[in-house]
Amino acid sequence: MTAESIAEELSELYGEARELMEDAEDSLGKVYFVDDLNEAREAIEQMIKRFEDARTQLPPAEAEQLVQIVGLKMEELRSRLATMDENLIHGDD
Repeated sequence: MTAESIAEELSELYGEARELMEDAEDSLGKVYFVDDLNEAREAIEQMIKRFEDARTQLPPAEAEQLVQIVGLKMEELRSRLATMDENLIHGDD
């Protein structure tokens, strides 16, 4: 298990999660929005869990390399999901 091999796996998970997040964003206000959002949330949480698990299992130098390779992707989707949640909670303000 290397940073590169995990980054490749995470990039695939990222692609899938990003598509699901885009579907959720596009379906905002539609009947199936909740289902789309739940699918996106599940995919993002799975991706982030895999990322965090890998960071703790890799030697420090490899963990740092992993963060450099895919850390921004992980944060991007985490942030998009948080923004969506925030808008849903405070959307009527």
